[in-house]
This record gives sequence, C-alpha cells and structure tokens, in this order.
Amino acid sequence: MTWLDHNPIRIRLKSPLFRPRQTTSLLTRRTTRHPCCAGRLRGHFIAHCSARKKAHSQTITDLNKDIAELEYRYKQTLDPSTYRELLLNGTQLTGHLNRAIQRSFQQFQHMVYEHGNKCGRLLATLLKKRRNYLYIPKIQNAAGRMCHLPDQISAAFTQYYEDLYNLRRDTQAIETPRRSEAIRVYLDSAELNQIDASDRDELEAPITMEELACTIKKAKTSKALGLPLLYYKTLLLDLLPKLHSALNSILDGATLSTPFTAANITLLLKDVCASYCPISVLDVDVKLLASVMAGRLAPLLLDMVKPDQTGFIPRREHRH
Repeated sequence: MTWLDHNPIRIRLKSPLFRPRQTTSLLTRRTTRHPCCAGRLRGHFIAHCSARKKAHSQTITDLNKDIAELEYRYKQTLDPSTYRELLLNGTQLTGHLNRAIQRSFQQFQHMVYEHGNKCGRLLATLLKKRRNYLYIPKIQNAAGRMCHLPDQISAAFTQYYEDLYNLRRDTQAIETPRRSEAIRVYLDSAELNQIDASDRDELEAPITMEELACTIKKAKTSKALGLPLLYYKTLLLDLLPKLHSALNSILDGATLSTPFTAANITLLLKDVCASYCPISVLDVDVKLLASVMAGRLAPLLLDMVKPDQTGFIPRREHRH
C-alpha cells in the first residue's frame, strides 16, 4: 500500500451553531416557484411565529400577575400550600425566561458566526463601544480649564494624583525614617484593638517556604503589573527560594524598590479628575505578600474587628 499526500479525503463537519446562510432557498425551488405559493407559505410562517410570540408574552404576563397575588396572599396567611404554589409559579417563570435568554444568545452566536470576520456593522459597533469605554476626549484640570489634547489630559491627571497622594518626584530614601515615625505616632494615638504578644510574634515571624508556596497555588489568576501569576505557578520550584528571600528581607526593613511599589491606575470615565474612580493594578509580588499577611490575620479578625462590621469577615458575612 502506498500513501500519497494528495489522496482525496471527504470530510463532513456539522456544528450545532450552523445555520444555512440563505434561509429562503426552500421558497425558490421548483415546487414553490409560483409567487402566490411562496407568498402563502411566507405568510403562514409569519403568522405562526407571531402567534407563538404573543402566547409566550401572555404566559409571562399571567405568571407575573399570579406571583404578585400569591405573594400578597402568603404575607397575609402564611399558608404552606400558598407558598408551594408560589414556588411552582416562580419555577415556571424562570424556565420561560431562561429559554428566551438562551434563544437570544443563540441568535447572537449565529450573527457573530456569520458576520464576525467581516468589516461590517457588527465589527464597527463593537469597536465603537470599546473606543467610547477607553477613550477620554476631555478633562477638566485643577484650574477649571477644559483640556482636549492628550498631553494636557495626561498632565492634568498626573498633577491631580500627585496632589491627592502628596507625591513628590524628588522624594529621597532619607525621608523613610521620618515617615515611619509619623505612622507610628498616628497608630499609637488611634484607639485600636490590641493583640496578644504570642499573636504578634506569629504575625511578625519570617515567611516560610511552605506558606509562600501554598499562597501561590491558591492565588487566583487576575490582572497584574509585570509578569503574570501563571509565570510564578509554572516556575514555582525555581522562583520560590529567591522570592522567599526577597519577601523576608522586606519584613526585616529593606527598602522597597520602585518597580515593587509601582501600580497601573485604571480610571472609570467621568468629566473631571475628582469624579474618576481609580483602580490600581499592583505587582504580583505585592499581592503575594498581602495574601500571606491576610492569611495570618484571618484567625484574629473576629477578635479585632467590632461585631457591627460583617462584610469581608469570616463567619460574619451571612449573619444578617
């Protein structure tokens, strides 16, 4: 037997997303070529689809009306049979809505399948939405003047965040002790809950290799500045010793480098700088260090945080 690279092979592929591009081809065949017959069939299809759409809308309206009446009746009587009937109608309404959503999603998939690779209205609409979301056409600076040029807009944001966070480009490392002293004075004057000496020793203990490896494995892949988290998970055995040494040196008081403290700021679109909500994307190393500290603080949060705060506290989020 001889195998050649030009042997004819017949393959037939079928996809559930496939839809014939010319859906009216059945109306142009010889059996239905007469205009009257084609028009009659077309009218029958339109009438059938319109009747189904009206019946579906009426069913949803009736279910909403029945649910409202059952909810009012159940509040008055607390009857278990009324509650079961209410759940049954809610399940039916959810089924109808889910089928409508699934149908809309399939139609959208068909449209993308047919027109997604063409320079048409669909591509123009998607690009227009993305441009409106990312593009900043104008911004008002601190002096109240409206800026339209990209350089002026960038300078307005830079000046605003430098003033907001009291940043200076000529900041020297000699200011670090002064800043640390100011932070220590503020914390001493604030009325904060104190922890035991044993818990303090555990929090200030050096990071172990097992603790850091467990944090990297449990970390969720998300947007980050610099190398992605997948890089750390793939090369875990090679990077773990060096990362372990770097994070422990930070806990010992080493000076943080500029890339370590850098962040990408993403802004939600408004008209003035003060109305923007900044979202900072930090480096993966910072996120890992914060995750390690958060894991150590988790067992102590119930005693440190007041009972009236339930959000983001373990075993308190579903209390109320």
